Amino acid sequence: MVYVVKIRREREHLAMAMSGIREWLDTQGFEPNAFRCVTDDDSVTFRLEFKSESAAASCASAFGGQLSSIG
Repeated sequence: MVYVVKIRREREHLAMAMSGIREWLDTQGFEPNAFRCVTDDDSVTFRLEFKSESAAASCASAFGGQLSSIG
């Protein structure tokens, strides 16, 4: 099972948001299997994939993200 967290932010804050997520992951000792971002005209959506449900849930909670699972 893969647990997916999607975090959406305004595009103008891309670098700050990415840095904040990376720092939080490092502090928690979490390593996502995948870390992608997709931008559109106004926003950026970060998509993080985890094997651990608890890590994914913590990440979603910390950043107001949406949690779903695949498989």
